[in-house]
Amino acid sequence: MLCTGKALEDQQQYEESFAYYARGNALKRAEILYRPEVFELNTRLQINVCNPELFARNKDGGARAPDPIFIVGLPRSGSTLIEQILASHSAVEGTHELADVPRIVMDLQGRDWSLDNPRYPAVLAEMSAEDYRRLGEKYLSDTRVYRTGKARFIDKMPNNFRHVGLIHLMLPNAKDHRCAARADGLLFR
Repeated sequence: MLCTGKALEDQQQYEESFAYYARGNALKRAEILYRPEVFELNTRLQINVCNPELFARNKDGGARAPDPIFIVGLPRSGSTLIEQILASHSAVEGTHELADVPRIVMDLQGRDWSLDNPRYPAVLAEMSAEDYRRLGEKYLSDTRVYRTGKARFIDKMPNNFRHVGLIHLMLPNAKDHRCAARADGLLFR
């Protein structure tokens, strides 16, 4: 589609060229699972659910281990560089992008997911401090396979930024470093 569209564009047959581009885009869109409305809805729900009351009610929950360091941000925001800097410390293990938080989210979300009525993040408001402790311990246990015994380890899954509320509830003593690429250099906290 793209080659035909480009060839027709080069021949200044713009209307027919555009039709091929549009058809190619439609075919590509059909195979891509990304849906921006899902992320927009999730963000709105995160803001509503992960409020000060939720954190206050569960202040004694979560696994207390300070082991994890989360590097969160969008892809291409400098997370690998930050991981390499932190992992150069003798007490910090670089474990790359771990899929454990997204796996926990999938478990919380359930198999019958619906855009109109998503279970996650609303389910966070129904959980107890003890539930968050169990989730934190599960995360620590499941990630042990990637670690060699250093005191701290890094999880740099960029899309974990979508689950910062859950991470804080299940691992309240974990550290986070937020990355953002800027035109004048790298910004991180």
